[in-house]
Amino acid sequence: MGNELQTVERTGELMTLTKPPHVSALHDFMGRWEPEAAKREMVRHGFDVPAMLAQHRQAMTASPTDWLQKRLRLLWKSSNPGGGLDAAAWLHETGRLLQDIPQDILGEAIDDAVKNSPKGYMPGVGEIRQQANAALTARKTQLLRLEILSRMADKPAPKPELEPELSEADHKEIEHLRKKFGLGEMK
Repeated sequence: MGNELQTVERTGELMTLTKPPHVSALHDFMGRWEPEAAKREMVRHGFDVPAMLAQHRQAMTASPTDWLQKRLRLLWKSSNPGGGLDAAAWLHETGRLLQDIPQDILGEAIDDAVKNSPKGYMPGVGEIRQQANAALTARKTQLLRLEILSRMADKPAPKPELEPELSEADHKEIEHLRKKFGLGEMK
């Protein structure tokens, strides 16, 4: 079993994709994401949107079948499943239901599900997917946002407004806050 584990680890190291860079322009700011502001940020920092888009698409590649089968076989062998489970059926169905998850996210999700499994060592598909959900959702969101930015590539980045237009409600709120905190007129 020691050699088998080393093979899986070596395979995992070779197959794991590098994580895409985390760029603030791809994340929400105060609960929302604005493509124009993101585009300005990307241009300002010199990010290559098409290259990042290609990297994110590659990072969404489903887990390799051989890696997943080896990982699940080890999980099966290291567990003591009860209830008359059939190893071949479990391996096939579990692999089928998890294969769409990228390898780096899935590997970490399996580990976390095993560590947090209330019933012992063998987590179910739902527990593994639950562990993978946040990272998978974040990566899908970043990919979608990069696709939007890529479509905007031929358009020049919009220039930021120096003084945004304020609504009457905004002016009233500012005046209310000035009075509340004893501030004078802003110049």
